[in-house]
Amino acid sequence: MPLPDHDRESAGRDDEAITKLNDVVTKLSTCSDCYYNLGIAYTHKQQWAEAEGALKKSIELKPTNPDPY
Repeated sequence: MPLPDHDRESAGRDDEAITKLNDVVTKLSTCSDCYYNLGIAYTHKQQWAEAEGALKKSIELKPTNPDPY
């Protein structure tokens, strides 16, 4: 069953965000917010293992930020 238009658009934006954020964290590996946003984008795609890894990295870099928990 095909996705509705708005779901396809969201999926495309998540794919774009994942690509761009992976580029950013490669160059700026200490960006906690980048890893957090990457984790959120992965959750939208239901890529749970990738989301968990990114969120754990965000926590590692900035344990006082409550958002990734």
